Amino acid sequence: MKKEIVEMIEDKIEFLKSVEKTLLKDQKRNLVESLEYKVKILSEEKNVYQEHITIKFTNGKEKVLPATCNSNGANLKAIVRVVYGG
Repeated sequence: MKKEIVEMIEDKIEFLKSVEKTLLKDQKRNLVESLEYKVKILSEEKNVYQEHITIKFTNGKEKVLPATCNSNGANLKAIVRVVYGG
């Protein structure tokens, strides 16, 4: 994988950890148990990969969001729509 892609993935991991920490502070209202960010490398040579964010709720429900090539802002908007609606 290109160095830039690896750095971007590391930045997303760090960003989503901070989003998760913030959501957990409001767990009584949003029921968020955790956020999981996963990257599936399809071809290292061609830098092809897929990204997904799984939102797990305390009631056992889960929502998987496609996140490939999304910015942190786009991922945050998608998470907020699922968690709080709108």
